[in-house]
Amino acid sequence: MRHFEIQVDITAPKEKVWEVLVDFDNYVDWNPTITKVTGNFEAGGTITFKFRKAPRPTDAYVESIDEGRMFVFSRCLLLPSLIHMVHDFELQVLEHGETRLIQRWHCRGLLVPLIWKKLTSGMKTFNKFNGALKSYVENKTHESVRSV
Repeated sequence: MRHFEIQVDITAPKEKVWEVLVDFDNYVDWNPTITKVTGNFEAGGTITFKFRKAPRPTDAYVESIDEGRMFVFSRCLLLPSLIHMVHDFELQVLEHGETRLIQRWHCRGLLVPLIWKKLTSGMKTFNKFNGALKSYVENKTHESVRSV
């Protein structure tokens, strides 16, 4: 099994980050990598993602949701024995009201060692996702503070 992880610290409460992270209908407002999300966001459901540079949508199975803290998707490419990927999003509370978003991928299967470099280059595009989420949530949080 191979693992890959990225993270970003966001100057906003965990609840605000979670609210934006699971508001799939509004991803188009801030997300540079995913243009549309549809499906059933509950454990056992299926979510379909349309990535900006992908020719066709991608389906993912919702493995679990720990409300306000973590959700986990999985998907298979070809057959589970060839490539099986688990992608989790976890929020951690930091000091001074900040939140850390950690994205992890756990990949297994016969083809993973052969295409690991290509897989990780795709995963690195989620740094853009993290940066855009950070900017959007921090700006939204500052706007809320100013309007009070």
